[in-house]
Amino acid sequence: MKNSQRIILGGVSYGKTVFLRLYKDIIDSMAKNEFERNRPLTQAEMIYYCTGTPIDQIEYLFKTFEVQGLLLETDIMQLASMGIPIFKAFADHFGCEMSQVRPMSRDHVIRYPDFVTVIDKLTSPGGLFYLDKKPSFA
Repeated sequence: MKNSQRIILGGVSYGKTVFLRLYKDIIDSMAKNEFERNRPLTQAEMIYYCTGTPIDQIEYLFKTFEVQGLLLETDIMQLASMGIPIFKAFADHFGCEMSQVRPMSRDHVIRYPDFVTVIDKLTSPGGLFYLDKKPSFA
C-alpha cells in the first residue's frame, strides 16, 4: 500500500485528492455567492423590492408584453394594480394627460418599445424603482 498523504480536518481524515476537490468546491461556492451578491439587479427585481409583487409575475407580464408587441387596457390596469405608476409614466412618455392613456391602449397605440422605454426610465438612476443593490432586508 502506498504511503499517501492524509489531511485531518475537524477530526475527519481525508485523502489529498478528496481534500483538494472539497477545497475547490468551497472556493467556487464562495466566488459564486460573491458574484450573486454584487451583480446588478434586474428590472423585475427592482420592481419586486419596491412593490412586493412576486418576481415571477412581473417577468411573466414583461414576456407577455414582448410577445404581444403591445399593451392592452387590461395589461395597463394590471401594472397599475401592482403599484407601478404606469398611467403617469406613459403620460410623460407620450406628452399627454393621464386620462388619455387608457383610450390609447384601447386603440393599440402603446407598443412594446414604448413599455421598454418607460420601464427603463423607472428603473434607471433617478427613477422611482431604481436600486443599485439589494435592500438590507432582502
